[in-house]
Amino acid sequence: MKDVLRLGAVFIGLMVGGGFASGQEVIQFFSAFGRPGLLGCLVSGALFAVLVLELYAIGCQLQIHTHQQAMTRLFGRRAAPALDLVLCVCLFCMITVMIAGGGASIQQQFGLPAAAGSAIMAALAWLAMVCNARRIVDLVGIMTPLVMLMVTAMLAFALAHPAPPAAPPLPPPPRAAANWLASAVLYVSFNVAGAAPVLLVVGGQVAHLRTARLGGLAGGAVFGALLLGLAFVLHSQDTLVHGSAVPTLRLAGRMSPLFGAALLPVILLKLYCSAVGMTYTLAVRLQSFGLPRMAAAAGIALGAWGMSQLGFVALVNRVYPAIGYFGLVLMAVILASLARRSLAQPRAASA
Repeated sequence: MKDVLRLGAVFIGLMVGGGFASGQEVIQFFSAFGRPGLLGCLVSGALFAVLVLELYAIGCQLQIHTHQQAMTRLFGRRAAPALDLVLCVCLFCMITVMIAGGGASIQQQFGLPAAAGSAIMAALAWLAMVCNARRIVDLVGIMTPLVMLMVTAMLAFALAHPAPPAAPPLPPPPRAAANWLASAVLYVSFNVAGAAPVLLVVGGQVAHLRTARLGGLAGGAVFGALLLGLAFVLHSQDTLVHGSAVPTLRLAGRMSPLFGAALLPVILLKLYCSAVGMTYTLAVRLQSFGLPRMAAAAGIALGAWGMSQLGFVALVNRVYPAIGYFGLVLMAVILASLARRSLAQPRAASA
């Protein structure tokens, strides 16, 4: 049971990142569609449970230990290098979103220009390469329970204090896709695109296949519940958070100034730890091509800061769905693997 909980916590820690904690991605992928968006949360939760279960199972059965091995096992030796390059581009884009989110949070709370806040976040992400980046990323494990408490507190507030309807009706926020179902699938696919190599490697450290599958199932189900809870909060409080780049921070301030002040460092640390972890991963990958790690990290931070000037809301609306389309290929590969295993079991039993 301990290993099952650990595997579930690893997945939830990967998913409950800075974008989730800010609430912006939840609004664009779910709450923007109204009540059907809440149904989309259920679809996403079910897909997460199936896909994470299978990723852990593949990692366990094939004893995958490295990122490169994971890509080769999934896509074959010929296709793996090209897809590895695409994954590097996806990592850079996600770093950009984290840095932009930091700038938007600082601007919303303190009134500083978003460009200045993003510059601070980018500089600190690079500085982490000088220090022990792995220890800084370990903060994610501490912050994740705080984000879960945040969702619980906001859900209790939303149930007790329904927001008054807007008059006239507010214009709809940006949407990640044309309809709620496509948006729910894209949300899963872009998250799986970033998390799959990590989940495969973690699965490779598990001795028992049943433990791997239960851990994936538990992680997917719990994250689906968190997703539904936050989407309901942001949908029911839409008149309070409308137009905010960091809606959870605005809602927290309305609940209590003290809660808002306490939530800001949680969001910033989640954004920062996500940016550091991705910068470290990408810098190490670029190092294998002959670039010095520190120079690679500096180039990543500078480039991400430049792209962050497009704005946090716009980047979430463009970058995450784009990564999601790449993730659809990855989802198809995983589901095909699951189908092959399911078909092989009856044959093995009858043989």
